[in-house]
Amino acid sequence: MFSLGTRSSNLRKPETTLLSFIPSLTSFRFGSVGKQLLHVLQHLLRLYAEIDLEIPSRKDTVETLVAASKFGEMSIRKYLLKAAAELHKDPEQTDTQAMIVHRESVLLRLCRKVSDSQRVIQRFLDRPFTEANPRLHSLLGLLHLSQAENWAYHFNHQKVYEEAQKWGPGDHPSTMQIYVLRTKLKVLGQSYKGNGLFEDAKSAFEGCLAAMKPHDSERFLIKSHLADVYCEVDYLKRKEFAIPDVAYLEEAEKVVSPEIEHLRTRGRDTRHFRRLLLSLVEIEIIRGRHSVAECLIQELLTIYKKLTEHDINDQVGHVRTLIAWARISEPSQAVVRWYTAFHWNKIYNPSEEDVFTCGVIYLFISLAYFKLGNADESWASFNRAAEIISRKKPQFLIPGVGTYLYDFAWRELWSVAGWLLPGKTP
Repeated sequence: MFSLGTRSSNLRKPETTLLSFIPSLTSFRFGSVGKQLLHVLQHLLRLYAEIDLEIPSRKDTVETLVAASKFGEMSIRKYLLKAAAELHKDPEQTDTQAMIVHRESVLLRLCRKVSDSQRVIQRFLDRPFTEANPRLHSLLGLLHLSQAENWAYHFNHQKVYEEAQKWGPGDHPSTMQIYVLRTKLKVLGQSYKGNGLFEDAKSAFEGCLAAMKPHDSERFLIKSHLADVYCEVDYLKRKEFAIPDVAYLEEAEKVVSPEIEHLRTRGRDTRHFRRLLLSLVEIEIIRGRHSVAECLIQELLTIYKKLTEHDINDQVGHVRTLIAWARISEPSQAVVRWYTAFHWNKIYNPSEEDVFTCGVIYLFISLAYFKLGNADESWASFNRAAEIISRKKPQFLIPGVGTYLYDFAWRELWSVAGWLLPGKTP
């Protein structure tokens, strides 16, 4: 796309080259070309440093750096955002400052610094504003939605809803307002899903997807969420009515499989690819196609092993993969694999006490031990599970944990070891 030599004559004034492709970087289509342009931007920044030339502190330069901070490893993202913040000189450019704060809040959350993310957002929102122009109005919406995602991290879904409702589009929404509205549907969908309101989540994600253009890269994330929700709805429908009115598992596969095949040829190293694979693993396990699921799980484990950085999404994805691996294992392997999931969860969350998901894992460990003939360990694991579950609310971050996995473990324990569970019912 670009040919850049460190001493090429056309780079005697690198600011000219840098500014020449800023419109591409800051457009709404930046997501589709960002990775290709990122290495060019990094090269130019190195060039500025080599010849000791000051980067122009123009508004479009700053916003280019902010947009570019969506890509690359976390260290690169932080560097680009820091450069943007240092170049931003004009306090009157409130919309540019809002862009910087929004990206900072996202990066802090990805690094699990949720309290810091909440603080930088609130500090900006507490400042006095004159009447917001249309662009600032949209950016304020993104800030409220980022704050809503912070509340979701704490499983405070009422706060998520309250924060999301603080912003709405105008009567004639601009392209940017439609983008923010779409983001609002995504955030609400994630919150509904996390609260076990799967029908509401399905509606939100379907609405979000309908508002997207074919080139929108965020469709991968929305489709993976939607496929997970279809798995949950399929189970609940079968539980209530025996036969669901829609073939939800088939719909889930239709949502993710074409995108996986698309990314296999051009995006195997992307977070979108591994997130879609997680959804397909779930579909295959529910269908009982464990050999297919095993191949996908091994592919995911190889990917996670190669990652040099795991943000909060990849941490959850890695633990989810290990849980899936344990689910399809024979009892002798399952105990080790369940404990491996525990091990990595503690590495990623060293200060976190046992959560509901841990209680469900202990139920499966209890079941595996019983099948191995180790009644003492089975009983100890069951008591640990019961203690956690008695004081923790169900969680739905990982598909099935609060629904079909929990129900299955109870039913199996009751059928094979009911005498171990006095006073308990499945």
